[in-house]
Amino acid sequence: FYTAEHRHLAENYIRFCFAKKDETLDKAIEILRKLKTH
Repeated sequence: FYTAEHRHLAENYIRFCFAKKDETLDKAIEILRKLKTH
């Protein structure tokens, strides 16, 4: 996810990806949109 120039920024991180159902993602979007207003 980084260009070769910026690869060092992620040297100490692991990226995880978990498949989610559309309903779960829709709920997350709803929650995040509410946070945006605060």
